[in-house]
Amino acid sequence: MKVLSSRFASERDFVARYLFPTLKTASEELGVSDIVDLYVEKAVDGIADLVAEKAGKQLFVIEAKFKKKVGSVERDIEPRDPDVIRQAVQYAALGGFPFYATCNVKRLILFQHKPTVKAFESELASYEYAQSPEWAKAILQIALGLVPISLKPMDDSLVDTLHEAFNDLYPEFLNSLRQRLRVKKFNERYLEWLESQGLEASDETNRLVAAQATYMELNKFLFYNVVRCIYPERLDSLKIEEHEDVAIRLSGFYDDIRKIDYAPIYERGILSEISLTRRGEVRIRTLLDTLCEFDFSGMESDFIGRIYEKLIPADERKRLGQFYTPPGNRGLHHTADDSG
Repeated sequence: MKVLSSRFASERDFVARYLFPTLKTASEELGVSDIVDLYVEKAVDGIADLVAEKAGKQLFVIEAKFKKKVGSVERDIEPRDPDVIRQAVQYAALGGFPFYATCNVKRLILFQHKPTVKAFESELASYEYAQSPEWAKAILQIALGLVPISLKPMDDSLVDTLHEAFNDLYPEFLNSLRQRLRVKKFNERYLEWLESQGLEASDETNRLVAAQATYMELNKFLFYNVVRCIYPERLDSLKIEEHEDVAIRLSGFYDDIRKIDYAPIYERGILSEISLTRRGEVRIRTLLDTLCEFDFSGMESDFIGRIYEKLIPADERKRLGQFYTPPGNRGLHHTADDSG
């Protein structure tokens, strides 16, 4: 089932017309509708978007959010955005809910409320509605104790964060590439580059190039955060203020890390000329906000390689073929040793 924001007039409309009926149907199919009660906009030291209870006892609370307003600027928001999670945690803590979830019209993230554990370390599961039609049954089974639960490993939470970003950013990179190919000079250099790579110009090749460009950008974000733990005094936090231009600010971050080393990862080439669309810029802002919540300081030297291998499925690596090159970590390992 594909959920599109254009189908819903507001967050409340989405909760009332999609979340509530889907969870209600799931409770009936599981045979628990007689003990599970669902409420839209229930007071929990504020107004929670959706609350589930079992025989009067709290099960979980859901915070739905589409937009984020920073100053006078409003932009799309993701369920992993720190502000959205903080609001959900507050509802869970004050209302006594053992589980909480954050969501938008594409996906839902389920957490276990553990006061002594950071939110980003207490994730249980994530669901894309279109790919996980049984998501409502799954969270009800978890909340009711019908299935065993365990916190998602940090590696997996990070991979899911990046994979969700890839799904959103890849179409934007592909659209941008197609637009750039209308420019004669870029088109000529692009065709020469393809020839040097032994590739034929085709729409399928363009899709491969856009996919690789997206993966490379995500790798740059990941690598930067890890290196910043080694050189905190030389690298600023990878965060872009609302008044700052995304492309210009990223270029500045990459210039700074090239001064240390890692030029191959941050080199400027034909792929770096694929400009960001407006939606792409917005998605990158919220991704960087989320990545800032992860603690990269304790990551082992093979961390990036492991994440990258998990991020790109085997069939996708095969499809990418010669484009796929796992990021090297040997330089990172030696630099980390030298810095100590």
